[in-house]
Amino acid sequence: MKNLKPGQLFTFLLPRKFPFLKKEVALGCVILANENDGIVGVRTYTGIDNEEETPKIEIGFMPIIYSSFKKSLHEILKGESITVQDAWPELNRWREEFSNGNAGAFNDVIWKVENMVWETVQESNQRANSVSHLISVAYPFKNSEGVFTCLKAEAFERNIENG
Repeated sequence: MKNLKPGQLFTFLLPRKFPFLKKEVALGCVILANENDGIVGVRTYTGIDNEEETPKIEIGFMPIIYSSFKKSLHEILKGESITVQDAWPELNRWREEFSNGNAGAFNDVIWKVENMVWETVQESNQRANSVSHLISVAYPFKNSEGVFTCLKAEAFERNIENG
């Protein structure tokens, strides 16, 4: 975890459609590497059809337990780094709720968390999908009884400004 830095790009494993096909991967970016709490904050991107296409943000920030991040990880892209300051408002909101004990981190592989987040968003907006919408932030938070059974996610319709 010491080698992870904000802005580092990585690829993570997706489920195989058929066992005999090669592994499929997707692109992600490290937003946060909190060694003290064992949490990695990640951003995920939608798939691209060709190399000239710029990937679009799918989920802007979501915290993952390091062991789950490690299970998801395919490869850290060496030398590749991007700026992630646009994720700071969501990161700071999560940090505040985390320090108050109201927010947590996901404990599953990235693709399963993505699916769960989209299912949750689609319960309130059936039209939402990764082509028409982006999710700025997603994380587990406590219900009224103080148990982590809820998911906080904010989805926005895509436009030219937010990709």
